[in-house]
Amino acid sequence: MVLKMPMNTIDLHMHSTCSDGTMTPRQLVAHANKLGMTVISVTDHDTICHVKDVQFEAEQQGIEIISGIEVSAEYEGRGTMHILGYFIDPENDDIFDMLKKFREGRDERNPKIVEKLNELGVKIEYTDVLKEAAGQSVGRPHIARVMLQKGYIRNTREAFDKYLAKGAPAYYDRVRFYPEKIISVIHAAGGLAFLAHPKQLGIMNVRELEALVQKLISQGLDGIEVYSSCQNKKEVKIYRTIAEKFDLLVSGGSDFHGITKEHIEMGYIGEGASLDYSVIDAMRARIKSRN
Repeated sequence: MVLKMPMNTIDLHMHSTCSDGTMTPRQLVAHANKLGMTVISVTDHDTICHVKDVQFEAEQQGIEIISGIEVSAEYEGRGTMHILGYFIDPENDDIFDMLKKFREGRDERNPKIVEKLNELGVKIEYTDVLKEAAGQSVGRPHIARVMLQKGYIRNTREAFDKYLAKGAPAYYDRVRFYPEKIISVIHAAGGLAFLAHPKQLGIMNVRELEALVQKLISQGLDGIEVYSSCQNKKEVKIYRTIAEKFDLLVSGGSDFHGITKEHIEMGYIGEGASLDYSVIDAMRARIKSRN
């Protein structure tokens, strides 16, 4: 069942086949146009290979594009930390170097996950995973889809729950940078750094969350993804209050992946939630003041 989309035409968090989505960058933009979206940001994991195709298609479809990325950060908490980068220059050397190290880490990690799966009786070949990725950045979702094709699981979520999630039998950690490094690289690329879906940090205590946010602010954090398909109204109120308290910018996105998360439609950023263009204006003003 697809979550009902409110009258929201701005979505600043989605994924293409360049990471773990199931639509190509151009298909994403065409889908956004079909839904009446006006501003989107494709924020693929640890890669910017989508940017040129997205920008080309957006010109054809008449949709405003904000160049984006979602970067996995080293985090010792209960959950996971991701940093969103907006308005980044894809030609920047600093971001190119950081992403090169991420690719090298993935290239080392993924075959080891397949080895662990084989030891657990899940007999898949890494060559099949490479075919599934079709030349894009290989990740666990591609491994999960091969497992599904081979009949080892009923859906890709089961693959993560039983084998691939952090702490599961076939999980293998990979190269990550600390948030301070990621934020500095996003800034070097002319962009803004946002804490993605804070719910996924796994922090239940508001004071603890505020302490972490303050630390990230000292490292250059610009904003928080207050609105997300995974965050309820109570959580949104907490994150909005924190953003106001510390003068942080606000963003929102569906975290759309296509059929990998088929219950989430593009444009859905939480129950009853919507963004207006003032959030984009605020971002541009922050960049202008920094420059």
